[in-house]
Amino acid sequence: MKTLLTIINLFFLTTLFGQTKTHNDIKYSNGDTSIWYKYQLIVMNDLSLTRLDTSPSPFYFRIWKTNQVLDVWKNKEGSYSGLLTTWVTEHTPNNEKQTDRTLIDKKSLQSDSVKLIIDLIESSQILKLPTDDSIKGWRHGFDGLTYITEYSTQTNYSFKTYWTPTAQ
Repeated sequence: MKTLLTIINLFFLTTLFGQTKTHNDIKYSNGDTSIWYKYQLIVMNDLSLTRLDTSPSPFYFRIWKTNQVLDVWKNKEGSYSGLLTTWVTEHTPNNEKQTDRTLIDKKSLQSDSVKLIIDLIESSQILKLPTDDSIKGWRHGFDGLTYITEYSTQTNYSFKTYWTPTAQ
């Protein structure tokens, strides 16, 4: 009986620790958690998007741009899926009560298009680029566009930001 309990405990411990992922590029060099990462968690929740840091997908890539996000992933069975999410938050005039409403539009992508996008991601080696604060000479500013990429496998998760690449 004692042996059976030991085996069951080992099984559960292995299952618990087997689900963890290595997280890359989420912290700044000074050790503080990325402001962007914390903000994106709120937006992901508001848009009902999958959290990639816990996704079981063998390949999942997400790229954020102001009010738009593109998700492409490979399912466990080997099929491809994609989703383009666009949103806008209502801004009410000063004399009206705030509504905090968000209009969200989600469009599924065809699997052959997703396969082409994933092939482009892999061939371009974008996944090997460091986050912008790790690129020598990359500057930050107060306006412009910040692009955010997330990449997840079954064992790794990466979160990278790029402030206005055209200004670099």
